[in-house]
Amino acid sequence: MDNEYYSLVKMMTDTNKLHRRAIEYSVDKTGIHRSQHYILMKLSAESFASQKEFAKSLNISPAAIAVALSKLEESGYIKRTVGSDTRFNKISITEKGKAVVEASRAEFQRVDEAMFYSLTDEELSAYRSLMEKMQNNLKSFIEGGSAK
Repeated sequence: MDNEYYSLVKMMTDTNKLHRRAIEYSVDKTGIHRSQHYILMKLSAESFASQKEFAKSLNISPAAIAVALSKLEESGYIKRTVGSDTRFNKISITEKGKAVVEASRAEFQRVDEAMFYSLTDEELSAYRSLMEKMQNNLKSFIEGGSAK
């Protein structure tokens, strides 16, 4: 795999991994497991008619979501109440859960600010333009087999 683009692609993927590690480090500060954190963030952004629907949106089993929700409920991050149809529980985030979500969003912003800290407005604009071009090239490649 020795081509002229390899080192650039490696740098891009390494940067993505470092960003992910920084986010995970920040999530660890919340005191909840990463998967539970993801569930809270998803619940704060969307509502679901049932646990089954929620599990499907996360691409996990209903049993796995039930276990995760039970742990979040026991810790006071969410609340489940029986809906008008007793077969479904309404899942809502408590104030404690909302506090974790807000703190997380602030941490995510800090990580992003740290990543782009020393870049000028011109560099940010050039970076954005290059990323858009690369994404369009890859989309063209996927759709038609070639970026050219």
